[in-house]
Amino acid sequence: MIAESYGNHQYALVADIGGTNTRFALTTGEVIDSSSVQRFENARISDLNSAIEDYLRECNSPAPQEACIAVAGPVAQNRAELTNRDWDIVGQDVSDRLGGIPVYLINDLQAVGYGLHRLRKNDLMPLFQGSHEAGNRQLAINAGTGFNAVAVHHVDGHYLAAPSECGHTSLPHGNREVEMLRQHIESRNGFASVEDILSGRGAKMVDHWTRQTCDAADKTASETYHRILAETLGAITRDLTLTHLPFGGIFLTGGVGRGIASQLNHSGFVESFLSAGRFSEFMRQFSIHLICDDQVALKGCAVCLGQQLPAGDDISDRD
Repeated sequence: MIAESYGNHQYALVADIGGTNTRFALTTGEVIDSSSVQRFENARISDLNSAIEDYLRECNSPAPQEACIAVAGPVAQNRAELTNRDWDIVGQDVSDRLGGIPVYLINDLQAVGYGLHRLRKNDLMPLFQGSHEAGNRQLAINAGTGFNAVAVHHVDGHYLAAPSECGHTSLPHGNREVEMLRQHIESRNGFASVEDILSGRGAKMVDHWTRQTCDAADKTASETYHRILAETLGAITRDLTLTHLPFGGIFLTGGVGRGIASQLNHSGFVESFLSAGRFSEFMRQFSIHLICDDQVALKGCAVCLGQQLPAGDDISDRD
């Protein structure tokens, strides 16, 4: 049925391979066919190539004419290793299985960055309204299975999302609880990274630590848990904002961010974001939004293909 809907038009395969789930879709230009979107649990997938073939067969679709695949891990030379799963993904291997079509691999948060301009107002939840609402730079931040951020630049009609692995940088100093937690993490790992708190596994560890440290008989443990996550996310967002100056807006995504969204405005997130000494007033220029659309990375992959990159161009190195 899906193949019939495309007729003779060119179409492409896009995929978003996260740490927990993989999503597939078919596109025409930069438009996702909403009826083609499917989600699979990675734990149920033996390998990516077989999953792609099963997906196309289920869609009753012939081989697509090009593909863009977003991967939750670093990408180099059109090859990626999934950070939280033992998958080695090679663009050429996928291409060979699909009849030699161009296949591009990009980091999954790069894909989110490319997809930002495809979001509508009702795809976003405002968290902080800044005084400056225009600019050709944006910032996408993911706190989900892992943590990462990318700066997005709009240059000469094209969107450029620079790859990053900032979740593995050093955890910033914080209040007394964060410093105690930092010492706990360093005693176990020898190094405390951002992802040790702001990720799925990090949030579980913070929850366990607060229950052991606080009196679980009252609300103290829950309040401390949310405050640590919110204040740490606010501090990281502040530092990334001062690094990239995203006057076009800051966009948060990921399960951890969505999970604590209702707590952000009264758990210290905004206060931590604005806490920049003599630059505190400067920080009030930047708007912060929570992304509610879980197809944004698929849309970003379609944008990459729509920018008409020449065959063989390594998107990850190009940006």
